[in-house]
Amino acid sequence: MKYLFFHVMVLLFFWSCSRSSIKEGLSASYSLEIIDSVQVDYLGNFFLFDYSTDRKLYLGKGYHDNEFLLIDHSGVVKDTVLLRQDGPQAVGWANAVGFQDQFMTIFDPINGIVQMDDEGNIRKKIIIPGEYFFLNGYKGKPYFKLGKDIAYYRPERGKANWNNVSNLMEKSYQGTILEVLDTLSGEVRDAMPVPNSSKYHDGKFHGWSFPVVLKRGAFWILYFKGENQFYLFTEENGMLGEFKTVKLNVSNWVEEEGVVFENALKHAEINHGLKGGSILEIILMDKFILVAYKKGVSREELQNYNLQSKEGKDALSKINELFISVFDFNGLKITDFLAPKGIHLSNVVNSEGQWVVTKNQDYNGVEEDFHTLYLMELIED
Repeated sequence: MKYLFFHVMVLLFFWSCSRSSIKEGLSASYSLEIIDSVQVDYLGNFFLFDYSTDRKLYLGKGYHDNEFLLIDHSGVVKDTVLLRQDGPQAVGWANAVGFQDQFMTIFDPINGIVQMDDEGNIRKKIIIPGEYFFLNGYKGKPYFKLGKDIAYYRPERGKANWNNVSNLMEKSYQGTILEVLDTLSGEVRDAMPVPNSSKYHDGKFHGWSFPVVLKRGAFWILYFKGENQFYLFTEENGMLGEFKTVKLNVSNWVEEEGVVFENALKHAEINHGLKGGSILEIILMDKFILVAYKKGVSREELQNYNLQSKEGKDALSKINELFISVFDFNGLKITDFLAPKGIHLSNVVNSEGQWVVTKNQDYNGVEEDFHTLYLMELIED
């Protein structure tokens, strides 16, 4: 386990084009630069989920099922947490994963919110009252503190009628993003309704919305994967206040077509032959918000590629490029540029204020017997 201090190989891998070609868009006053890289003694790809400032540990999802890694700053895998599937320490599955109060915590659709120690033993549980289920998985923290209460992604209530998926989806669209639990009384309430400026509020079905919530102090962000905008919320006295819609304002964004809920199962068929634009990550730096997104590919462009072949997929990835937009915390857009290639994204920011991503070993087709973290900073030129 060792540090690699910004050496030539990192430069060759990361910047397949010059810095000047990366800084495209509204302004050339900022750019992402690799400050450092760290070798992790782990074979195969893994994905970063979170970072503990207090413990200075990264939390990653390992290559194997139900395997999570605790990694220190020097790249040492301090512990491997395996979620157990039977016995008194068994959990169902990790719907959302992150550090809470310095320990790995998951939202288990069966057991509620479960905090694990570093050996995979259950430290404590927060029971979610009533009967509920989830239609899909979520990314991000398993819960957020909201005043004296806790907020988490809202589950669907009651029993699921899988014979009427359209009705399930319509009810889900009409619900809020979060549910709030008073841990003393056990009462729950809804919070964070879908903003009325969102396409998921227009009465049509646009596929699963993949909502993601981020929080720093009293500052909250909501975004949906399939939109070219996000939403800023403020917290006052333990309640979420009004929201502000922040648009990416990018050209050539490919929008998927919405359908009436009765045709929800035909949504994928109707949108076959195009790839809609999507927000892949939002990263909260010290002073800036980074939005990683792809514009998508139109039907006219997509029909030129054979997606059954590796060559076709590689060619497609070159036209559906990854971009970074930079905003301040008031939602003012500052710049826009192409993202580095050959990385697995994360929204992890370490105690030094550096955005941490992982190397995509498949990008160059070479599997190494270690893994690499890249530590990046937004630099003002």
